[in-house]
Amino acid sequence: MRRVIKKTNYMDKYRKIISFLLIALLLFSSITKLEPRYVEAKELTEYENNSNNVSISTKDNSDVELSYHVNSSWDEYFNVDVTLTNITDEKIDDWEIRLPADFSIENIWNARVMSSEKGSYTIHNADWNQDIPVDGKVSFGMTIKSPQKPDFPKYCNTTRICLGVMTEYKVEYTEYSSWNNYINGKITITNCGNNRIEDWKLMLETNFNIESIWNATILTQEEEEGVCYYDIDNVVNNQNLEPKQCIEFGFIAKCDEKPKIIQSDLFEMKEFTDEIRESCMDADLDDVEDYENDECIFDADYFKTSQEYENYINGLMGKTRKLTRQRTTNDNLNRAITNPISGMLIKSFDFSPSEKAIQNYMPLANGIYTLQHRSNDEKSKEYNDAILMSGSLCGNKYHNFSEKTNLVGFAHGQTFEQFSCNGVGYYLLAGNAKNGFARNLVIMKEEKFEQISHKQTYDIKDWEKKKKSFLVLTDLEYANKKGKKSGPGKMHRVDAALTADGKTMVIWKKLTKPSVVEISLYDMDKIQKKILKNKFEKALSFKDENIRWELKKACIGSFYEQYKVGDDTSKHILQANDSFQSIDIENAGKNTWKILITSGNQKVKKPVSITRIDFKKNGTKKCYREYISFPGIEENKFDFELEGGHIVGDNLDFVVKMAKKSGSGKEQYIATIPLKNIKTILK
Repeated sequence: MRRVIKKTNYMDKYRKIISFLLIALLLFSSITKLEPRYVEAKELTEYENNSNNVSISTKDNSDVELSYHVNSSWDEYFNVDVTLTNITDEKIDDWEIRLPADFSIENIWNARVMSSEKGSYTIHNADWNQDIPVDGKVSFGMTIKSPQKPDFPKYCNTTRICLGVMTEYKVEYTEYSSWNNYINGKITITNCGNNRIEDWKLMLETNFNIESIWNATILTQEEEEGVCYYDIDNVVNNQNLEPKQCIEFGFIAKCDEKPKIIQSDLFEMKEFTDEIRESCMDADLDDVEDYENDECIFDADYFKTSQEYENYINGLMGKTRKLTRQRTTNDNLNRAITNPISGMLIKSFDFSPSEKAIQNYMPLANGIYTLQHRSNDEKSKEYNDAILMSGSLCGNKYHNFSEKTNLVGFAHGQTFEQFSCNGVGYYLLAGNAKNGFARNLVIMKEEKFEQISHKQTYDIKDWEKKKKSFLVLTDLEYANKKGKKSGPGKMHRVDAALTADGKTMVIWKKLTKPSVVEISLYDMDKIQKKILKNKFEKALSFKDENIRWELKKACIGSFYEQYKVGDDTSKHILQANDSFQSIDIENAGKNTWKILITSGNQKVKKPVSITRIDFKKNGTKKCYREYISFPGIEENKFDFELEGGHIVGDNLDFVVKMAKKSGSGKEQYIATIPLKNIKTILK
């Protein structure tokens, strides 16, 4: 029998052993060094390792939600895919984020690192993922170096805002053909400067009505007295303009005369730089990330001095293209106003000179409630909180203001009304304040003020914690006859008022991107009957499909006004001379209402005026305005400011603050003026 002897190849054996050990080593290395595939981000209010104190937002006030996927890791390196999800209700243009980091970025793709500081990176889009639609996502990747597991924030805000183009440009019209009052033409935008224009937008005024357009999108369009106003946005393939480059978009329009461009203003997305930040000289503007990207448009009333406001405007628009606002100085203020009518001071307030100005008030049988700014302290941000005070009347003077109730998050305090429903009393206030102005309306049960004299504190956030505390009205940008936004913008500010019988509510609101001010009237009987009853368990959204139809039926009527760069602001109806102080409404019978708006602060060079709007249910309106003076008061020694007002019979009673031009101190009064004296037609 023949024996077969198998030879052993020791080299092959050694190779197998070495291969096995290498595979085991790699697996062990992967187990010990590769992080979980999907890394959970942190929801922080402040980044722990960030020396620059980069703010990290929560979901409620953020633009994007971030998620992270670690593809691989070795030594101290990680390959990470980052996904940004748009959690706002509008498209995010030209995204850019400031990402706090306890790591260093070694490489990046589908995005660019614009700047880096210790503890943070500013990351900008690539041209092919520039915009994020509503609920949309974009992604980028990066290789990072970190000695430990990196921390990532879960939410953040974008850092770019829409500003006027500061480089030179041209907007030109070319006509191809015309027929039967129609034209076929194009508009060419040329970047004449040396800087790139990113994500352009065009405000356009013409004498022709565009009916179809290509290579561009019309965001808003309206016509008034033969002038057509457009907000025009780019499309994906022509978003950016390189130096010396031009883009074109075509259209077909109706035109009854020779077509022309009356005015054009070009905008772009820019980073909110330190230069712009420093121009906002108010101390409360330091936390830039706390702002909601409202195009950085703040009412002039927000600033303490006219110079701060001027610096702010100049910083926004740049040195070569400043807003051409109509301004006057204190010296020629009265000369700029033709025949101001006289107001009469009827009651005074016995306040210390350091007391904040009254924003609105409610008269009582033998006293008064006043609503005003809460003094700045460690526990509150000035302008975002209010104080409610009760005082007694002695002769023509209100005094004995000893107790204060803190209203945290209730903004300026311009909205302060009272009404009843089914035998229960309620107050109407404005709340959810940010940057000084309210975004929501709040209905509070009267019983909450039962202990008004006991230094209570009411926080707007308590309605979430203590059910049935407040009814919060949200999504007020949809509060109009159509139940839709009057423009693409975000809510910037809201105030409201009621008729004396509580039957009609008027809502004044300002949206930005672009700037739109809108007024809507609501039948309170319908709101009370269908909506108020048992609705204190959650916020009441004007966008809620379940009650939207009821809200639309309750809306009596609405109208709006768009505010454009270069406007003569003295002709604005709903926010005269860039100033809004308060609104009130009264039923004039026959489906007609009188709406009164107070405006102006001489200290910041804004003429003091009262606007009256006679509004009919069929949508027609007549507008009147008068500028106000106070005979017997030495106007060279005082600056006037109008605040909250109430229609009382045939008069408008309102708060007037008189601040000394030199030195410190102020005096506050309730003044009155007959409604019939407000009769100069505002065209």
